[in-house]
Amino acid sequence: MSELYDFVASVSGRLGIPPEILSGYPVIELTGDSAIMIEQHRGITAYSEHEICIGVNFGSICVSGTGLTVSGMNRNRMIIYGSIESVRMERRRR
Repeated sequence: MSELYDFVASVSGRLGIPPEILSGYPVIELTGDSAIMIEQHRGITAYSEHEICIGVNFGSICVSGTGLTVSGMNRNRMIIYGSIESVRMERRRR
C-alpha cells in the first residue's frame, strides 16, 4: 500500500495536482462550523436536517448538526450548510 501511495504522490507531484485527485479519495474542506465542502463524492445516502451522509470510495462521511441543507451539489462537489457539530467517517468492512 505504501508503494502505491508513493507512486501516486510522485506522479501527482510531476503533474502539479494533489494526490487525492488521482487516488479517488474525497477532499473535505470545513469552514468554521457552518459549511463543509466535499469533493469526489458518490451521492447522498441519508438526509435529514440533523444528519447528512455522503457516499465516498471507502465508505461514507456523515455530517451531524442542526439546520443542515445541501447546496451547490454536482457530480464532483457538494456543499453542506448549517450548524455543524461533528463530521464522522465510516469505513466499509471488507
